[in-house]
Amino acid sequence: RYFPASEASLSQTTTSQTIMNHVRNCRRCPIEIRENLELMKRARMGPDGKRADKPKHGGRKVFFHRLWSRIQRIPLSDDEKGKKKGSGTWSRKKREAA
Repeated sequence: RYFPASEASLSQTTTSQTIMNHVRNCRRCPIEIRENLELMKRARMGPDGKRADKPKHGGRKVFFHRLWSRIQRIPLSDDEKGKKKGSGTWSRKKREAA
């Protein structure tokens, strides 16, 4: 089996379907995680219970950075962990208006 040697190669060779297939078949993944993932996939919902429409711009890059850091046991900074709404970050619309 092949496993990517860098964060860049992980994000280029992996798709969400690849991850879903792995989790679905992984014996190490708890059954409740697999069941919840399957329910969210069918309902097209995110982990917060809200309907997931389009992914956020740059979301794929953030996801694979977090995934790579977790696999490699690299701690994330507070900025990388994500900020809550209204914490001083500008949205794309605000940047375009400025």
